[in-house]
Order: sequence, then C-alpha cells, then structure tokens
Amino acid sequence: MKRIMALVMVVVLCFGMVAFAGCGKKNLLKVGMTEYEPMNFKDDKGEWTGFDTEFAQKAAKELGYDGVEFTIINWDNKLNELESGAIDCIWNGMTITDQIKAGADVTDAYAKNAQVVVVNKALKESYTPDLLKTLTVAVENGGAAAGILDEMQIKYTPVATQIDALTEVKSGASQACLIDITMANNMLTDDGNYADLTVAEELAEEEYGIAFKKGSELTAKMNEIIKKFKADGTLDAFGKKYDVAIAD
Repeated sequence: MKRIMALVMVVVLCFGMVAFAGCGKKNLLKVGMTEYEPMNFKDDKGEWTGFDTEFAQKAAKELGYDGVEFTIINWDNKLNELESGAIDCIWNGMTITDQIKAGADVTDAYAKNAQVVVVNKALKESYTPDLLKTLTVAVENGGAAAGILDEMQIKYTPVATQIDALTEVKSGASQACLIDITMANNMLTDDGNYADLTVAEELAEEEYGIAFKKGSELTAKMNEIIKKFKADGTLDAFGKKYDVAIAD
C-alpha cells in the first residue's frame, strides 16, 4: 500500500511540475518578418526596434498576448510559413497585393509605401524611365517589387532581402534595384553606407497591411486596433519617429 501511495505521489508531483512549468511560459504573438530599416531592425544593443516592431509590440498587448516573438523568414516563402503555423502573422512592411489576399486574410492598410528605382548618383544624371529596361536590376525575391518588374516584363536578379538589393548596386554587381521608399528614405543618406546611391524614379504607390491565416479571428480584431491607433495618434507618433507615412 505504501508503495502504491508513493507512486501516486510521484505522479502527482510530476504533473504539478509540468503545470508549474507551463504557467511560466509566455503567450507570444509569433511575427514573421525580415530585417530592414525602418520597419524592423536591430538597435545598438541588438534588440529589435522600428515602426513595425513597436506597432506589433503595442498591438499584441491589445490582442491579449504577453509579447511578441519576431522570427526572420524567407520572404518568398511567407505564405507557406503562415499556413504551416510556424508564425501567427506576416508583419513587416508587407505590401497588400491580390496574391497576398488570395493566400491569407489581410488587415486594412496602416501605412503608405511606394516602389522606387535606386541607382548610383553618377547614373542618375542620364537616367530615363526607358533606361530601366536595359539595366541589370536586383530585387527581393517574392516581394512586391518583383511582381512589378514581372508585369513590366523586365528581367531581374532575385536576392534574399532588400538590403541585399541595395548592396548589389553599391558593389556594382547590379546597376539598379527596386525597393520600398520607406527603406530608401532611411538608408540613402549623405552620411550613410549608401551615400553614393539615390532614387531615380518612383514606379508604384502601395499600402502596407498585416496577414493572418485564412479564417483567423485576429484579422477583425487587428482592424479595430488599427482604427483605434489611427484615432488616438499612436500610428502618427510611430510614423514621425521612423519617417513612415500613415494610410488614410
């Protein structure tokens, strides 16, 4: 009898330890993203910061989460990452497109964007829109820029990230790249690493949204938060801090 009671106590103790360990786990919103300034990037301490970083952290609290777990994903594979459950949402300066809406539930727009052609300053002097068709162009694989060039029937070199696209032009491996204007405004400064590059042309205006899995109840909840944050000035404050235009 004593042996049986001892076994029971061991089982109860084990279950208690598991329950206690479970209580210590945080309920985190898993955000799929790539690293690029000003939306999501590392600060001097190695911590994530940026417009979308702060927006996600504040919104996650409103949604009832303890915080956010940021996961770098292959942007070309973002919908598969979402569908598999590896992430809860795609939230990283994601352009709202028909392709995205076909594969996920997408929130209302929260920020404005545009795709811009970036070239070396020396090339800018002779640049014309027709010239783009003759240049070697680098773009982020699976991004909105790649879709635009596909529609224009312009060949390009696919790279992993927008930063890689900028680096291609800086190194001379490509003559031009197509990136978000939000990134261009932050990276193409006279005292930065890309001081020799400049915007040559704006190709398309866009808007950013957040993607959740099809049928997710979080989409409607997030739309209410976007509406609230627009009304109370939260998004305007983030926009001024990171030089991002807020959607109407």
